[in-house]
Amino acid sequence: MIRSVGGFAVAAAIALSGIAEARQYATWNPNDAHRDVILTENKLTASRAISSTPWVSFRATVRMVSGAWYWETTHYHTAWADPVVGIARPSFDLNGGPGFDVTVLSIGGPVENGDCYIADSVRVNAGSVYDGSVVRHWFDADHGIYRVAVDAGPWVTVAANLITGTGWYPVGGLWRPEGTSVSVRANFGQFAFMYDVPAGAHPGVFRDDEVLFQDGFDS
Repeated sequence: MIRSVGGFAVAAAIALSGIAEARQYATWNPNDAHRDVILTENKLTASRAISSTPWVSFRATVRMVSGAWYWETTHYHTAWADPVVGIARPSFDLNGGPGFDVTVLSIGGPVENGDCYIADSVRVNAGSVYDGSVVRHWFDADHGIYRVAVDAGPWVTVAANLITGTGWYPVGGLWRPEGTSVSVRANFGQFAFMYDVPAGAHPGVFRDDEVLFQDGFDS
């Protein structure tokens, strides 16, 4: 069978070459983050550079266009600081927090007290998010349904009937008042998950890139 890569047919020496898929797991995107956000630990941990109360946000590198997806985030905060992770459209303004824009370009997962916001209004409460809590995320891009759960708590539906076909990104936001600290660490599938992946969901957020490989041989 002839495959095409980069516009060129690949037919010669099929026994010596072929097509493989290289899985690229999402990270937080340094080119799609507010300037006050610091990314560390292979761009999986996001923290806030300065103490300031307005929300700042950051998107992941992979857009979820079809299928169902699962990922986990671990939230760290002191005092009144607050991290939140949800989903967002490409045009969501990073000078704000997920779920707090009135244009519904983002959906917020649970803040510290468990409230989940859409269009700056509380839609559901998923339970308190403590320092070190794991928030589980389950997004069905085909049906536009976003669910969350805190630690071992039950799944709650934050949003349904969302726009489908063009994709949503995982998104995070940080609120850091003076004298506090805040960060969030994502696991998009790079490591073993703390909890079971929902049936039918992809274990992580990733894209599979096709790459051409060819076996070498000695002359």
